[in-house]
Amino acid sequence: MEGSIAISKDMGKFVPYLGARYGTLDYIKWENEHDRKRIKSEENYGLIIGLDYHLDDRTKINLEGAFIDSEEFAIGVSREF
Repeated sequence: MEGSIAISKDMGKFVPYLGARYGTLDYIKWENEHDRKRIKSEENYGLIIGLDYHLDDRTKINLEGAFIDSEEFAIGVSREF
């Protein structure tokens, strides 16, 4: 199960945002070809900090970092069609 919530503020071409995320991770062991057993579940919490920069009305660049239970960074470009 995963979920997140974020707040953002439109500042012209920039849209900074801040949020939180929650997720679970299940470890599963296969006993044989038909049976599996859940060994352990972990809960993960995180802080999300990001920024969208609009190049034009349809194209944006996204920078996002996640912290606390993990350290992740992502860069993306998206275009609406």
